[in-house]
Amino acid sequence: MIGQDFPKIQWDIFDLQLLEPNAMFGDIVLFAMSLFFAAQIRKMNKTQPFFHYWRLFFVWFGWSFILGGCGHLFYNYTGLWGKYPSWILGMVSTFYLTKAMISLWSDPKQKTWFTHSALALLILGILTECMVFVKVDLTTDQRLVCTDACERYRPDFFIGVFGFLLPIEIRVFLQELLDIRAHSTA
Repeated sequence: MIGQDFPKIQWDIFDLQLLEPNAMFGDIVLFAMSLFFAAQIRKMNKTQPFFHYWRLFFVWFGWSFILGGCGHLFYNYTGLWGKYPSWILGMVSTFYLTKAMISLWSDPKQKTWFTHSALALLILGILTECMVFVKVDLTTDQRLVCTDACERYRPDFFIGVFGFLLPIEIRVFLQELLDIRAHSTA
């Protein structure tokens, strides 16, 4: 049972073959709840950035559900391309959730650095997803596709990423230690 692909529910309405309408119904409910939460947060506080970013999170999150539902519903017409916008909007909503948490940070210098880092991660994530959308055939089981070539390039990828990010993280960590020492001796 586990790991098997089951036949999808399909409705034929107005000469359209709609796939998985139950997913669309669930996504409509989640979209409505997200907009409700966004409206409630707006009533609570309109001025604080923390609440503003939480509201934006729920708005973008809700729209990702609607687009995801449409991606399921019109899968016979759009294929996997219909699901990609919801995946990207999911990253955008997470960016606003991150910005909400960053808005609580007290040090303005670190807050700026965290904001730039979150934006860089969002851009990197979207670019990576776009590259996967274009370069990888997601209709096949990737466990079967990833053979010798994946094993050959995987170490290079991780060495490159960690070789780039690790020195930055070490520098930031050491700078924070120096700042803490400077504040404690002052």
